[in-house]
Amino acid sequence: MLFLNHWSPAFKEKMQGGIPTRYVSLDVETSGLDHNKDIVTQIGFTIFLDGKFDRKQSIVIDWTKESHVSFNWLRDRITYVTNVMHEKGIEYAVPLERMQKEGMAPSKAFSGLWKMLQKAIKDGYFVAGHNLFFDETILEKNYTRFGFAKNFGYGPRVYDTMGLERANLNNGAGVAPKAGETIRDYFDRLRWLGGAKVKTSLDKHCAVKYQLATPDEMNQAHDAEFDSYLVHLLIECWRKKAESRKTETPVKRVTPQRNF
Repeated sequence: MLFLNHWSPAFKEKMQGGIPTRYVSLDVETSGLDHNKDIVTQIGFTIFLDGKFDRKQSIVIDWTKESHVSFNWLRDRITYVTNVMHEKGIEYAVPLERMQKEGMAPSKAFSGLWKMLQKAIKDGYFVAGHNLFFDETILEKNYTRFGFAKNFGYGPRVYDTMGLERANLNNGAGVAPKAGETIRDYFDRLRWLGGAKVKTSLDKHCAVKYQLATPDEMNQAHDAEFDSYLVHLLIECWRKKAESRKTETPVKRVTPQRNF
C-alpha cells in the first residue's frame, strides 16, 4: 500500500501534494561508514524542477589534493572499502586512479555543492535521497572537520525514499504523521520503521520491485550520480502510481434485491 494513503491533506500540502514537484536527489560514495573518520569520495545529484527532469551530475573528489589527509591512509582506506565491496560482488566507484584522473579539489567540490544546496533550499526544493540521513551526516562531518563550511545541512524539507519504502512495507502501522511532527521529524522516525530486518536497499530491492532500470543499466549502481538518478526514478514511479489511482473509476457497489 502506498504511503500516501496514510497522509492527511494537511501533511500532503507540506509535501507539495505528497510527491514533490521540485527536488534535488543527492547521493554520496564514501571511504567507509564511519562518520567521524571516513571521507566523501563522490557526490552525485539529480535535479527535478517543476515536474520535469532538469539535469544530473557527478562530482569526484580528489583527496590527494587535501594536505590534511595522509596519502598512505587514503590509499589503505580505498583499498579496504574496495575489498569489502568486492566481497559483496560490487565494484567500488572511486578507485584512486579515477579519483586522481577526474577528481576536483575537496575545497572546490564542497564549496560548489553547498552553494547549490543553499540556493535550492531557499527556492523551496526538497532534498531527496535513499538513507538520506546517513549521507547528510557524513557530509556535515566532512564540512566541519576540514573547515569547508559551518552549519551544513539539508534543510527542513527532506524526502527519504528508504523510509517511504519502509512505510510501504509496514501495512500502515506507524506510517501516519504524528501530531506536531515536522517533515524532518517524520522521516527521522520513518527510517527505523519495521526494524533492521526490513529489506529496502535501493539496488537489490527497490530497483527490482519497481523495475526502475534494466540489468545492464544496474551495472552502474553504487556510482553516486547513477544512484541519485535511481532515487529520482523511484520518486517518479510513485508519482505515476499515485496519479493512476486518482484516475481509477470507483466500482459502484450494487445491493442485490431480495425476492420475497
